Amino acid sequence: MKSGSAGPKFTSAVILVGGATLVMAAGGAYYYGKTRINESRTESGVAALLPGSAAAGGSTRHSSGSSGDVRSALLTKEEVGAIIGVPVTSIEMSGESDANYKTANPGLDASIEVERRDDETDAIQAIEGARKATRSLFGGKAETIAGLGDDALYGAFNVLYVRKNDLFLTIMPPNLQQAAQQEQYANVTSQPFGSDGQQKAMEKLVQTMNGDPAAASLAKPDAKSGAVDLLHHAASEQGTEYETRARAMARRMAEQVLTKIGGA
Repeated sequence: MKSGSAGPKFTSAVILVGGATLVMAAGGAYYYGKTRINESRTESGVAALLPGSAAAGGSTRHSSGSSGDVRSALLTKEEVGAIIGVPVTSIEMSGESDANYKTANPGLDASIEVERRDDETDAIQAIEGARKATRSLFGGKAETIAGLGDDALYGAFNVLYVRKNDLFLTIMPPNLQQAAQQEQYANVTSQPFGSDGQQKAMEKLVQTMNGDPAAASLAKPDAKSGAVDLLHHAASEQGTEYETRARAMARRMAEQVLTKIGGA
């Protein structure tokens, strides 16, 4: 009967629209949070921090449109690729200090910024500022990470802040949860429209949203309250595999940076 045939099609339409909304909301939340984090950081160069051998070990020059020289990047494409588990296709420099490691999947990009503060007191103030913001703005614990620099903590979206003497590192690992959501949504759209396979793929997509602050914010009555809720939970520990792996990646990048500049 014609009246019965509308059901699966309607369900599939809801699946596709709902899945797209979830993925876009999560991705948009991540980049919004990254912008807020970047706004709080002070630009400074890193070339002076590098031993000659480390500076020479960087990748080839950046592509047109970037500022800075990728030879000032502390870690090479190969080194970061080995840590995050996918090839880094290029390094883009923002200013002189912020190295963005690009991959074929934007959700798997990473970035490293190293700042030489005016003195150790200034560096201490910088990380205490990150700790205060993590607790008051992003809802995190900002507990000290043992065995990494002189002080270290995880902030919003698993960003890692590290202080060693007068150095201040900001490490943004891949957004593994966002990457998983994008992969699963691609699987949803590749299935026959209205099929059992498509509905099962949607169930897996929903599973990737577990523990994502962006997903929780969608339940709020309007965009403004949803954005506020997201900010207040962006650093709260979720205990997901994505969080555990991303933080481990960030730590490994920080350890390698500290080793290269003699601060380990």
